[in-house]
Amino acid sequence: MSNSYYFSEDRFEAMRHLKGWEIRDIPPEHWDKLPVVHRKDDAFAVFASGCLEQPKKLNGNLSIAGIDFLAHEPNPEREKGEDSINIYHFTIAKLKNPVGDLQYKMDGPYGRQALLGHWPCEQDALDFYSSVGLPFDLGTSECSDITEFASPQTGSPAHCQGYIPEPHHQPQQP
Repeated sequence: MSNSYYFSEDRFEAMRHLKGWEIRDIPPEHWDKLPVVHRKDDAFAVFASGCLEQPKKLNGNLSIAGIDFLAHEPNPEREKGEDSINIYHFTIAKLKNPVGDLQYKMDGPYGRQALLGHWPCEQDALDFYSSVGLPFDLGTSECSDITEFASPQTGSPAHCQGYIPEPHHQPQQP
């Protein structure tokens, strides 16, 4: 079951320039321009991709953007296969019929269609996310050659036992 967050144009600022479904690393100084930061106290990275002109179906929603929040899990359920990093995937849609100034809807978190699974191996998550994501900028690409946002989870927690991630970054409070 997912939650829905409705928001106005000003909360879409950090994603306004997403183009071509290219993955962008959204730095902490821009998190205040996102509609919501999931697990704000534990989040250490945010990645987004999207295209206003060519939405696609993500988690059953016709979406103009997808966002992955990476969070440090201080008490992982290791017996269930959870490591110290959780990934939360959200989708964003532009409403056909806005309500007042609320023009967008963010749904999630979803366990599927994140770049990696919800409970990836710490090392796999850090390796994968450090190799994707263009720097956050205005972007120049066109919306073409849309590819599937999701990719299969690599590895398993078993081959990462003993790995401890670096302390996570805490965003500055305004």
